[in-house]
Amino acid sequence: MTTELDFVNFPDEGYVDLIEEQWFKQKNQHLKHIEHLNFFYIPDDSEGSREQLRSYISFISSTNAFANIVLVTSNLELAFIGWEQDVVAFYPTLSAETGKGMANLINRLLKFPPYQGAILKKLKIKSKGHFDLVDTKDICFCMGSGNWTEIYMADGTMRKECRPLGNLEERLSNVSSIKRVGKSLLVNRNRVLQITGNDVRFVTNQKAPPMKQRLGEKYIKELRKFVYWY
Repeated sequence: MTTELDFVNFPDEGYVDLIEEQWFKQKNQHLKHIEHLNFFYIPDDSEGSREQLRSYISFISSTNAFANIVLVTSNLELAFIGWEQDVVAFYPTLSAETGKGMANLINRLLKFPPYQGAILKKLKIKSKGHFDLVDTKDICFCMGSGNWTEIYMADGTMRKECRPLGNLEERLSNVSSIKRVGKSLLVNRNRVLQITGNDVRFVTNQKAPPMKQRLGEKYIKELRKFVYWY
């Protein structure tokens, strides 16, 4: 399968040529499962640029087309916009960084491949005598300990399941925003609000209390890779 590259909102063909050149130079056979990559350019942090990106994401969603959107900009400080919009990756357009940027993009696609198919919306959590259905988007993080897994939710509650973390990881394997970042931790990157030192703050629901978790250095290092792309 050949990956189709689409380029949207680019100011000139020079940017497009640079990206295409590096893609064909660095791609490998392990990326053949990716049908499309949509490179979307934004020039700055203006509301107009944000609106263009939001509109494009909405348009793609309305057509029911599966798109792997890569945010492209010459300003490295704008990467957080892509994080907010949950695009696949961030790609710098500075000429000196073009090769490195493509290497990072390919590495990310290999390490966190986008799921091709239906996305799991609900997770069944079994408890004694009953089970609960929760929205996967409301999961902040999951902590495993032996045969038990604690699931921390955006509403401030914690659900405990009598299954090992590996079982939960397998069931959530098609949710690209949730990944294992250590021996005993699954994290939803869409719920990470801030990483300060060893403390991680999570986005909770409006009426829920703030949620913070302290992690070891190795966990923080892996979490930063998953959340920030570089």
